[in-house]
Amino acid sequence: MKDGKVSDIQAKLITKDEAAAVVPDEAITKVVEGIEAEQSVLLNQIVGKTVVALEGAREKVRTGETNLGNLITDAMISATGADCALTNGGGIRASIDAGDITKGEIITVLPFGNYIVTKSVTGMDIKAALEHGTGSYPEPLGGFPHVSGITFAIDTGKPVGDRVVDITVKDQPLDLNKKYVLATNDFMAAGGDEYTMFADDAILNEYSALDEAVIAYIQAKSSVSPAAEGRIKVKGSPDAKTEKDSSVAAEKAEMVSNQYIVQPGDWLAKIAKKFNTTWRKLQELNQLRDPNLIFPGQKIVLP
Repeated sequence: MKDGKVSDIQAKLITKDEAAAVVPDEAITKVVEGIEAEQSVLLNQIVGKTVVALEGAREKVRTGETNLGNLITDAMISATGADCALTNGGGIRASIDAGDITKGEIITVLPFGNYIVTKSVTGMDIKAALEHGTGSYPEPLGGFPHVSGITFAIDTGKPVGDRVVDITVKDQPLDLNKKYVLATNDFMAAGGDEYTMFADDAILNEYSALDEAVIAYIQAKSSVSPAAEGRIKVKGSPDAKTEKDSSVAAEKAEMVSNQYIVQPGDWLAKIAKKFNTTWRKLQELNQLRDPNLIFPGQKIVLP
């Protein structure tokens, strides 16, 4: 420090073991403990009850319908009055046990501070979104769609990009040319998780944070018991391949040598160094919104 300003910054990589051996600064520890104590009063407030366990496990919300995904999207419609709602499974980060639900648990489930947006979209946009979100099924995808006001089926015997069938909105067959009011989160509304079909659609309104909407929804009901009720169905067999599917599979097979599977203890810069590239290049190539957020088992495409 010089004259109260930072005059020099130095950085270096340390190992996980070295990080574990760092002795916490006592003054900073006290500040953190004070903040945690203040927040615990708010976070421990009970907002309602759930009769059933709410499923938010990563491997579940990125591959199919769950009762927690249904609860969240139902809350989005309750808050907005939209025709339908869609949110991404990757934004759901935890499960909740049966019993009392606290504000802290809701924030843990929805930690990103996203707020709800309504947009005027066409039926064509909705179909394109569902095709995109289910394109890797049965492989997990952060963009897997959780819906309310919408039902659809994934026909695994059809080619990717044309496998979503039997789509309804408000119990009526989807009209590709009709305009619908869609509630989604601001991340997806701006094209996040590659939902680019929404990026140019008109914003109708902006609403509260997603976690606040879910809290209000539960408080209004006092007790909830959502179910995975068949909003998303699967037809055919995952092994049923059309000629186009086989072609896509062959292309993916060729890319395997250019992929790295994230291991426990990995971070993006470490992976980049291993393959003689930069973390920024990997972030751009893999369209990672947060380069600090990667998970064991995740596939990283290499240059």
